[in-house]
Amino acid sequence: LVDPWSVSRIELLLGPGSVLHGSDAMGGVIQVITKSPAVPGGSRSFVDPSAGVRFFQASDGVSLHYDLSAGAGPVAAMVSGSWKRFGDLVDGSGEPQPHTGYSGGDGAVKIAWAPASGKLLTLSWMRFDIIDAGRADQLVAKDRLRWYDDLHDLLILKASSDASDVLSWEILLSWQRGEERVRELRLDDGWDTWHREDWSLTTVDTIGATAASHLLFLGGVLKLSMGLEYSIDLVDSDASTRASPAEALVPAEPQLPPGSTFGTLGAFALLGYHQKGVGLPGLHAHAGARLSWFSARAPSHGDAGRVEYDDVSPVGTAGIQYVLGHVLSLSLQYLGGFRAPGLSQTVLAGFTGTVWEEPNPDLGPERSHTIEQAVKLDIGSLSLRASGFASFVTGFIVREATGAEVDGAPVFRSENTGWALVYGWNLSTRIELMAGMYLRTAASFTRGDSWTHGLKEPVSRIPPIFALAALAFRSDAL
Repeated sequence: LVDPWSVSRIELLLGPGSVLHGSDAMGGVIQVITKSPAVPGGSRSFVDPSAGVRFFQASDGVSLHYDLSAGAGPVAAMVSGSWKRFGDLVDGSGEPQPHTGYSGGDGAVKIAWAPASGKLLTLSWMRFDIIDAGRADQLVAKDRLRWYDDLHDLLILKASSDASDVLSWEILLSWQRGEERVRELRLDDGWDTWHREDWSLTTVDTIGATAASHLLFLGGVLKLSMGLEYSIDLVDSDASTRASPAEALVPAEPQLPPGSTFGTLGAFALLGYHQKGVGLPGLHAHAGARLSWFSARAPSHGDAGRVEYDDVSPVGTAGIQYVLGHVLSLSLQYLGGFRAPGLSQTVLAGFTGTVWEEPNPDLGPERSHTIEQAVKLDIGSLSLRASGFASFVTGFIVREATGAEVDGAPVFRSENTGWALVYGWNLSTRIELMAGMYLRTAASFTRGDSWTHGLKEPVSRIPPIFALAALAFRSDAL
């Protein structure tokens, strides 16, 4: 839920990155870096206002934005705000999709202070709201409509230092509150009336702390990166229901029990060897590991007992690269990734409206093991990039029926079931045809298959092949 107006740049890491980034970094990492005020330093100062408006034809939407940055000497600050409204989406035939419109607002305040060269302290507050967002994906199949209000606050205090030639570090403290309000109507035939209305409010406070450092040895040939991370989710929830508009709302059992917690603790270390000198042939190598601990607790509620879940997940990475000046680069690396069971998969227990959820204390993380190889070649007017990968994924978390019933409701339980193999390659070239004119080509192929209970099926949402060619002209004289 990042305000598009606030984005400074987006960094993309292909392949698993769980050693540095922890759980969920199984296939890659997307880091969205938001705008921050730049400390001018010395006796310099600045004031930088900006505003913008965007219109969206597909949903008859509009978005307004304003921000103001200012700084003097070692201090800078930024204030920003956005408002957006989207109507119902319109499909290809021109028909509106009902209950798909919503409105929202975003705001941010950031303050930066540089007490000395290479040292920086920043305090950031960000707010993201989505109001009255409708979901009609279950309207046809289950005669149900939902509306969501999502409210998020994020507060971050960060201290960093890179003043030393051999040591840099950063410490980050954060608090985030996510509040989701959901209204669901179960409609009668014809969708003109309803026979049940459900309301739920779930609030999750997340408190986090991160410390990381980078040490250089042997004149920068060796680099050791280390980090320690901790976070805990604190859940509060409420629910109510009624069977007709004439009745009053009565308390109901929330899906996430109030008082539930989900904590994570992780430590990582990564050692890298980097050849010094520009244009020199040599080897580069790295190896690292992470150990993560997860703990979930939920109190007894309704007919469901207390939930206690703990898991420890190790993951590692290693790679080697040979570089021959600016001409050739060959690399081979192993990347480990994992996705730990989330809050709802660990603490959800008891009757949830249609089924009975049974917790699984033995539920483990999903894991990926990936081998990647890459070649870069630059000779004269030709530049070639080629890479390939194979990823073996195990421990799929699947919600399955156990075959049992509780008070007539089927019992479901999350299990580690199935595995998958995904592999592919990428190839791109750039050829300078004449001064300032280039021919660029690119092609990629990806295929994935999964096996669950012996049944093989393609991994969904993977385009098997993609290719393009482009002619570009560039002149520094223009």
